[in-house]
Amino acid sequence: MQVSALITDRNRQVAKWVREELCSKGTNHFFDIWHIGKSVGKALDAAAKDRDCEDLKLWRPAVINHLYWTAASTPNGDADVMEAKWKRSTVAVKLESIASRTALVKDVRQLSPQHQTFSLEAFHSLMLHFAPKHTGFSFLGMYSRLLLAALHFNHNSDRQDAQTSDGEARYAVRYPRFRKGGWVVRPVKEKPSYTYASSFMESLRVEYSRSPQSLRESSTVLFLNAPAPLSSSYQRIDKDEAVGLYKAQHSRFNIQ
Repeated sequence: MQVSALITDRNRQVAKWVREELCSKGTNHFFDIWHIGKSVGKALDAAAKDRDCEDLKLWRPAVINHLYWTAASTPNGDADVMEAKWKRSTVAVKLESIASRTALVKDVRQLSPQHQTFSLEAFHSLMLHFAPKHTGFSFLGMYSRLLLAALHFNHNSDRQDAQTSDGEARYAVRYPRFRKGGWVVRPVKEKPSYTYASSFMESLRVEYSRSPQSLRESSTVLFLNAPAPLSSSYQRIDKDEAVGLYKAQHSRFNIQ
């Protein structure tokens, strides 16, 4: 598959791989703005703690907005233009030292002007409802839960904004953690629908009534093709040998 554009976070290993493996084939690699903005915000917060630099806190929202504007106002993703727009925001020595960092300037040249990764991150957050990290699942159990999460996400990804009884759009004021006490206004979406589950169960009933044996065979194939646990690749040590090593390591702490 030929990928024309790829948007990721600023992971350097991923960027190196994309640069070497995909960019030479015509893929344009962009960075998600939120991740870059988070890094800039942390640097500004740290700089604002220095003496006589407290005013940087007041500039923080404007700087982050300028980062978004840099990309959004350059829909063709021209790297030189975005870099030039970004460098004009240096209005003080501290801000210039942050805004003109070599690594950051390179990242600005790869800001994604139109699409971001927030939908993917929203899906990852949804996955935790179907497969919470505090619970261990078998391979097939995790596989099934991820499929259900994908069905739920795709079915509800285009939900409309909720309305009041008077037909007015509903809004909510949120205080996200990354805003550090700041607030944002967001439209309230309609409640999620689970009608896909009924359709799925009906399809399963129809397939079972048509050929129970076919479903059993499909289930068997999934079970047989499940990969072995990761721990199975580890080299096992003899228990007596392990106990002997343990005793030898702790013998020096024994008080005679």
